[in-house]
Amino acid sequence: MKSPPETSERSGTASASGGNAGSGIRRGDIYSASLPDCSGAAGMVTRPVLVVQNDIGNRYSRSIIVASVTSAKPPQDFPLIIDIPRNTASGLAAVCLNNIMMVDTNSLGKKLASLSPDTMSDVDEALRLSLGLPRHG
Repeated sequence: MKSPPETSERSGTASASGGNAGSGIRRGDIYSASLPDCSGAAGMVTRPVLVVQNDIGNRYSRSIIVASVTSAKPPQDFPLIIDIPRNTASGLAAVCLNNIMMVDTNSLGKKLASLSPDTMSDVDEALRLSLGLPRHG
């Protein structure tokens, strides 16, 4: 019988050992990713994304849930866009929780940064709003 997964302090989710699908990918990490070009041109573009999926899914799945990251300053009154602190990563300004998607782990490139637990708490609230999930507690 397998022992239960350990809980990760950083993400508040369980992590398990074994598997190799996305073994180094962690919730809260920002990666460059090769994504389909949405402008109508054929091909792929490289864009930064934030991993929002839990660490068990990241470890065992070939695809993961991410949110787009932008270099543009967000509108101050839009609750689905979360500022990235300036000292986190050069050129990255905000996470867009109104633009979440699945990507194959093979599309991820270089790890660019990791968000703090405080910023991830803001991301969690924006995800809750974006997905229309009720508050618990």
